[in-house]
Amino acid sequence: MLCRATRDQRIGSCFSLHLKTHFFTFLCTPLLMLPPSSPADAVAASGAPATPAPIADGLPAPLPPSAKAPWKSRFTLTNGVLFKDDAPFYPIGFVFGTSDADLAQARAMGANAVHFDIGWNTAPRPGDIPDASFDKVRGMIRRAADWNMAVIPLLTGHYVPGWFQRAYPASEHAPVGSDGKRTGSWTPYSLHSPALREHIPAFWRATAAMVAAEPNVIGIGAWNEPGYGGTWNRGDQFAEYSQWAVAAWRDHLRTTFTTLDALNRAHGTGFATWDDVQPPRQPEAFNRRAWLDWMEFGQRAFAGFFAWERTIIKEAAPALLLTNKKQTNPWDRSTASSGTNWELMGRSEDIFGINLYSGSPFGTRNILDAASSYADGRPVMIFEINSMPPGAEARTPDTIRTLLWAPLAGGARGMFIFAFIRDTEHGILGPGGANAEGRAEYTRLLMQISAHQRELASPRVAGRIGIVYSTTAALQSTGDLVPRHASGAFSLFRNSHYQVDYIPEERCTPDYLKRYTLVVLPTATVLKPRETAAVQTYLADGGRLWAFGDSLARDELWAAQPPPAFLGLKDRKPPIGDRRHQQIGKVDSALESYFEGDCQIGGVEMVSAVVGDADAILPGAEIRTATHGRVLAWNSDSYPTLLQTSTGGRVIYSAFSSDYSAALRGLVEGITREIIGLRQEARLVGNATDMTASAVITGLREDYQDPSLRYLIAINTAWRPQKTRLELPEGWSLQGEALHNENHKTTPTHATLNADSLTLAPREVYLFTLKKRG
Repeated sequence: MLCRATRDQRIGSCFSLHLKTHFFTFLCTPLLMLPPSSPADAVAASGAPATPAPIADGLPAPLPPSAKAPWKSRFTLTNGVLFKDDAPFYPIGFVFGTSDADLAQARAMGANAVHFDIGWNTAPRPGDIPDASFDKVRGMIRRAADWNMAVIPLLTGHYVPGWFQRAYPASEHAPVGSDGKRTGSWTPYSLHSPALREHIPAFWRATAAMVAAEPNVIGIGAWNEPGYGGTWNRGDQFAEYSQWAVAAWRDHLRTTFTTLDALNRAHGTGFATWDDVQPPRQPEAFNRRAWLDWMEFGQRAFAGFFAWERTIIKEAAPALLLTNKKQTNPWDRSTASSGTNWELMGRSEDIFGINLYSGSPFGTRNILDAASSYADGRPVMIFEINSMPPGAEARTPDTIRTLLWAPLAGGARGMFIFAFIRDTEHGILGPGGANAEGRAEYTRLLMQISAHQRELASPRVAGRIGIVYSTTAALQSTGDLVPRHASGAFSLFRNSHYQVDYIPEERCTPDYLKRYTLVVLPTATVLKPRETAAVQTYLADGGRLWAFGDSLARDELWAAQPPPAFLGLKDRKPPIGDRRHQQIGKVDSALESYFEGDCQIGGVEMVSAVVGDADAILPGAEIRTATHGRVLAWNSDSYPTLLQTSTGGRVIYSAFSSDYSAALRGLVEGITREIIGLRQEARLVGNATDMTASAVITGLREDYQDPSLRYLIAINTAWRPQKTRLELPEGWSLQGEALHNENHKTTPTHATLNADSLTLAPREVYLFTLKKRG
């Protein structure tokens, strides 16, 4: 976000929002949004002692000025690991806080990096930017260096120069949504605008060259929370319909179809001239091919803008690393409306960057697992995050701890807390954002991360289970159908302590799928013919597949289709009596120890042939079916609902939706372990239940240098102790716990080194070291 306004209102000193026209009127703000002067500044000015008092209650004493020293280090990115000199480096710090007083305080808390913006309004006039225009921001970067702080600045294109606003009023160049209102996220000008494209490259080029000369700069961000269309709170506003976007669409169609007649036949339209051509504004406006073409064009065009920006930056500063502050659109309902595509946008990044505000530690972990999957070995960094909901009262120490460690369990390798300021509910220095107890917990968090750079900068262990994310279905369905079911399927495995990846639809090739022991198709998955063939090849080559109800039930143009032969289903149809919500009532004997509780299922399908007339069956009568494959579970109407089918028994089919429940999680774990034969990389088991302790979030990393070392993050999210044992693969053993005792010794209130008896304190975090023999 990088502004001093509240996230909810999006108003204040960054910009004002004209409610009637929905256009942003950008103020002539200073280059950087700095917090007010602190008490420490006043102390220094009065000639008081060199070591100032903490700038807010609950913080440690700031470092003294004598701690400042010339910067002597350099950063490199090697094999997906960020290094400071020869040691792995995990950037941890805050957004804002660049005065000497702030930097001294942040360093005393354990911060080693700072994130702030550089506005386009740095440019005093069109054309080349004078070097003197960067004196202020260059001073901030060098001041951070004196405090041994790394910097990752952000290019903020929404701080628009006054000269540009006067020459090109936003009212004539703003992005416009499907409803005719202003759209986009932090994009006051359409990214298709010729004026924007003519003038902003000079800013990128000059800024990139300036920061590349500063050795404490790791890289630079391309844009703040980019979104092409509606966002998570405007899911019914699609794409970008400005005159510039429509012109680009027409050019694309001319190249693709050549003739207007061919276009009309393909899209079901009746345009008389090319000047009449308009994009659809709803999925059914023309036909589904037209909608999919338009949605995919928008995603490619949006990602293409940042690929173009990368080209310009790399020309000016070839070694400068590039990142972007992407929103988490694929995991809410705005995949289609926002127009963002992580797979496409990530191609322009060296560091996979996101912003994230979530009140769920499980949801946070899931999103970071997804980011790590899409990053495919590159480091993932969060450039804005904080404990949610905002406000001092809600930010209790245990909430800060669990919510801000959760992204590390998902693989985050850099993190900036929003924000080191006083005002707004996110300013941790003020009474509205945190209290003394909360600030002490922020300090503890930073200290722990800063002290364990090797463990936490090492890469996340990739999953052997991959959940397919269907971009095509997300664009065609427009709402939360795909993210809801994909997240449900993900959690069914991940909450059983498996390392799990997401597989972007775009990566569904035979070679890529070979990475996985098990590929999962969530409910509503749609694959194009090429990707469907890849799944079939993967199975034929010995892979395993788990498909949920309604997967591959539609083609890419949203037309219903029969199940592909490789699923091993003769047919699938609505359940008897259209009872789509049922319970699992009986399971195979091999799964009984994993089955407990009320296991409710939705979206029930009938995938077995009923012997006789189904309409003549009376309540309570036996339902005889002909089923191909092994029945693993029956629903409450007593016919098969979970099958092991086809291709040598390597397909599991769940004739219900991939919605998460604790009871279903246990059953899925049982099938994965006992039927498929896939055990967890590390599993904490409740001693009393002999079941996976699913209230504990886990995350596994492999040492960047020594493959016989792994690091297990364990977060007890429950408000009660968890008495567990740690199960590891053959040859692996527990060596120590890093966060609670430096010498890996234990206390009665925390984990012991006996892997058979680990007591995890309520709402506490652990970092275990695992070692493989030989």
